[in-house]
Amino acid sequence: MSPILSALLPSFFLLNIWLESISSIAVPSHINQHEVYCKTTHFPVLMYHHIREYSWLKDIKAKNLSVSPLEFKKQLDYLEQNWYKTITTADIKNDYVPCGSVMLTFDDGYDNVSSTALPLMQERWFRWIASIIIQKMDEEGYMSGVNIRTLQQHNWEIASHTWNHPILTVLPVNAIPFQIYDSKKSLENWFHTKINTFVYPGWYYWPETLRFTEQAWYKYAFTTRFGEADIWWKNLELRRIDITPGTTPEKLGELLRKAKETTIQ
Repeated sequence: MSPILSALLPSFFLLNIWLESISSIAVPSHINQHEVYCKTTHFPVLMYHHIREYSWLKDIKAKNLSVSPLEFKKQLDYLEQNWYKTITTADIKNDYVPCGSVMLTFDDGYDNVSSTALPLMQERWFRWIASIIIQKMDEEGYMSGVNIRTLQQHNWEIASHTWNHPILTVLPVNAIPFQIYDSKKSLENWFHTKINTFVYPGWYYWPETLRFTEQAWYKYAFTTRFGEADIWWKNLELRRIDITPGTTPEKLGELLRKAKETTIQ
């Protein structure tokens, strides 16, 4: 054996050990082991509102819209440990996203999203979609224009959540376009970005609402219905998973499984 080959043998031996260790890494159950680099048309979307302490809140509705910073941190840890990759609608290519994708949406534009959620997301290089109510910007308890521009600088997406958050089904039909179209154009003008995503206030909307949403050139719209989002069939009626107080990592995993089953059915 030549001296050169003798010198290289230990390196080949160590390389083989390393390759074997890599091949033995377990792929999470939500990703097909034979399709680690696959793509899909459906994926989970987590719906948040407030990231704040809520034990002192007496208002049940306000409490139900809250997740504590510690709970949120543990949920992010769960996603990271289970190989989930956070995306925005900019990552949707030809109606497909990478397998293992998850979206995080924050409705209403509360200020604790930028003050509390943002640092925790930055630690993991996670991104989200923040839906903004035009009339609430710069009001106490809500994000300011400066806060929203900070989110943009971190490559997170801004979505419209109407002008003043009405229940669309109680509005006259001729008042709906203002909520859908004018809120979009205002955000685009103020923040110099294309707004592709709309978030319906609550569960309720008419078929006419979908038509107005499409005519306003939104590519995607989110509801509060439970399940995984399916961009192939329902790009303007995307389902989400509501994250409520007390959601542990174990409960989050259960919700993700149930959402997938709901979509398959």
